[in-house]
Amino acid sequence: MSVEPSDTSGTRRWIVCLLSGATLAGLTGVVYSFGVFFTPLQETFGVSSDRVSLIFSLNTLLTYVVGIYVGYLADRHPAHRLLLAGMACWTGGLVLTALWGSYLGVLLAFGLFVALGMGIPYITLYATVARWFDRRRGLALSVLSVGFGTGGLVGPPVTEALLSRFDWGTTFLVLAVPTTALVLLTTLAVFITRTDRRRMDGDTITTEDGDANSNTGESADGPGLRSLLAVFTAPRVLLVTAGFVFGFYAFYALLVHFVPYAESVGVSRRTAAIALGLIGGASIPARLLAGHVSDLYGRIPVLLIGFVLMTTATLGLIVWTTATWFLVLAVVFGAGNGAVAALYSPIVVEIFDLGTVGTMLGVTSVSFGIAGVLGPYATGVLVAATGTYAVALVLAAAMLVLGSACIVLASSVRFN
Repeated sequence: MSVEPSDTSGTRRWIVCLLSGATLAGLTGVVYSFGVFFTPLQETFGVSSDRVSLIFSLNTLLTYVVGIYVGYLADRHPAHRLLLAGMACWTGGLVLTALWGSYLGVLLAFGLFVALGMGIPYITLYATVARWFDRRRGLALSVLSVGFGTGGLVGPPVTEALLSRFDWGTTFLVLAVPTTALVLLTTLAVFITRTDRRRMDGDTITTEDGDANSNTGESADGPGLRSLLAVFTAPRVLLVTAGFVFGFYAFYALLVHFVPYAESVGVSRRTAAIALGLIGGASIPARLLAGHVSDLYGRIPVLLIGFVLMTTATLGLIVWTTATWFLVLAVVFGAGNGAVAALYSPIVVEIFDLGTVGTMLGVTSVSFGIAGVLGPYATGVLVAATGTYAVALVLAAAMLVLGSACIVLASSVRFN
């Protein structure tokens, strides 16, 4: 049965979308500010830098690994229940991080519980918004993607300002208050909107079974838990996952190595830090523009433009090594990365069945965790072996080309 579009339900969907983006900005802002806590934690516990780095690495990896099962749950259970569970993990994790007086305690609290508090809302909100939009899905999901860019841009300076007044434990407690409030407000908005859940279908909206529970077991609405291994090994899933591993390899490599590479070619640390910030800043308008344009002209053409920009900038860093060029290339790379990041979820939604969107987002999001570990580590190994960043940057550019090829193949080839 189809009904005319409701202004109320449409407004509510966009309110949830905007609140979801703000929530992801808040959560990301705290996690991406870990570098600001690095020295205080190292001094407090008297441990080596690699052990402090392990806290963030564990958090990053588990955030996306947990998304596999969260996506499965998001296809079967009401979104507001999952968000409440995520909020409990997030708040509890930050409080325990602040109060536990040992390195192992912080490793467990931030590395595990805060990761759960990030991973559960991340997948749940993307799956929810993806189901609530059709014609403008690219724009809606790019709004969520902007949350990541905004969090990375605003979070570190805010955290630094707090650390100038409080110790690191108190700062974690202070950050827990607004971020928890954002999750709670978004949860309430999702709960209120759940009875108006619709899928936009041309000029009408077709009523769907709202928040789930009818999707259980091995139904057509999604693979059962026993089928997750089969999902993982499906050719199209492997191609999409590999595509975004290769596609974000360069981003994570530069996130860690951009400043030391700049210094190695004579660019000042201050200029390199500004350029690094421009990567995040340039991604914000690019995410919104890519989502909107892809709604009009298709996802793949816009995605390929993003990959071309990133590849050009990566190779350009080898050739043009002045301070001015570093700033320009950072903007180019950031714009390309923003476009690719914004189109990740719309592409996954459209390649796979809408009824399994949570599961597929969860499974394929593992690519970010793998890229986040592989990119920085492999770059460090190559630099140590060759004594130069040139080989590592060429490899990063090659990864971008390979990633784009995988995604194009996954979206265009029919698999049995």
